[in-house]
Amino acid sequence: MALAILLFLILRFVMPDLVFAYSEQKHIAHLQGIYIEQRSFSLFFAMITLAIQSFFLAEGKSWVVLVTSVLTASSNALLAYLLIFGEWGLPELGIRGAALASTMADGIGMLSMLGFLWFSKERKKYQLLSYFKPHLGSLKELLKVGSPLLLQGFSALATWTLFFTWLEQKGTFDLTVSQNIRSIYFLAFVPIWGFAGTTKTYISQYLGAKKFEQIPIIQRRIQFLTLCFMALTFHGAVFYPEAMIRMVNPAEIYVDKSADILRLIAVSILVFGFISVYFQTIHGSGNTLHSMLIEFFTVGVYAIFCYLFIKVWNLDIFWIWTVEYIYFGLLGLISILYLKNVSWQNKTV
Repeated sequence: MALAILLFLILRFVMPDLVFAYSEQKHIAHLQGIYIEQRSFSLFFAMITLAIQSFFLAEGKSWVVLVTSVLTASSNALLAYLLIFGEWGLPELGIRGAALASTMADGIGMLSMLGFLWFSKERKKYQLLSYFKPHLGSLKELLKVGSPLLLQGFSALATWTLFFTWLEQKGTFDLTVSQNIRSIYFLAFVPIWGFAGTTKTYISQYLGAKKFEQIPIIQRRIQFLTLCFMALTFHGAVFYPEAMIRMVNPAEIYVDKSADILRLIAVSILVFGFISVYFQTIHGSGNTLHSMLIEFFTVGVYAIFCYLFIKVWNLDIFWIWTVEYIYFGLLGLISILYLKNVSWQNKTV
C-alpha cells in the first residue's frame, strides 16, 4: 500500500509533465500524459490482485489466475470499445476512455480475485483476512526478499522506457514501427510469463522438499512446454509477419519494415523462452538479491548498446532491434553460470 501510494503520486502528478518535457512529439506526449493520469488509479487494484495471484500460484492453483485474467481481458476489450468510440449511449472519450477501460477492468479483476480467495478452502486453512497486525520482524524479512524484486522490475521497465524515449526522439516512423513490434511481442510473452510463474512455484516446492535431483528434469519439461506454446502463439512472426503487423497497424507505410524486424528478432524471443527458466530458477530459490544484480548488469549493458545504436551511431531501426539478442543472450549466459557455480540450493527464506 505504501508503494502504491508513492507510485500513484508520481504517476498522477509528476510523470505527465516529465513525459511532455523530454518528448519531441508534443501531441503524442500530451496523449501519453492523459493515459498515465487515468491509469495511475490501477495501482490500488494491483497491490491487492498481485498479492492474491502470487498466493494462488504458490498453492499451484494457476486456474484461478487464468479465469481472472480472461475476465479482466474480456471486460477490458468490451469497455475499451464502449468508452473509446462512445457506444451504447456512453460518451466518446478516445484515449481517456482506453485508460478508464483498463482501470475499470483491473478493478473487476481485483474483485474476482478477492471472491476466489474468500470462498477458497485456503482462507479457512490459513485464517486469511481474519486479522492484521503489523510485525516489524516479518516486514523486515519481506523487504529483504521483496525489495530486490522491486528494484529489478523497476530497472527492466525503466530501461525499456528509455529505449522507446530515444526512439521517439529519433522520429515518428521508428517509434511507430517499434510500437508495432512491442504489440506483437506480448503474444510471445504470454507463455513465457505463464511458465515463469510455474517455474518459481515448482522450484520453491522441490527445494523445500529437498528433491534437488528433480530440478533439472522440471527445468527441461518447462522449457519444452514454453517453446511449444510459443510456437503456437508466435509462429506468425516467422511465417506471416505482415499479417500480424496489419492486425495492430494497417498503415502500409509501416508494414514491411515492422515485418522485417519481427522476423529478425523471432529467434531472440525463442532464446528468451528457453533461458528464462534458468533465471526464474534463481527467483524460485529465494536468491532475489543475486537475481537483481544479474538483472542490473544485463540491463546496464543493454542500455549502453541502445545508446550507441540510437544516439551515437544512428543505425537504421532494423539493426537497432538487434539489442534484444544482446539482452537475452547475456541474461541466459549469466544465469547458467550462476546456477553451475554458486550454491543457490542452500538459500533459506
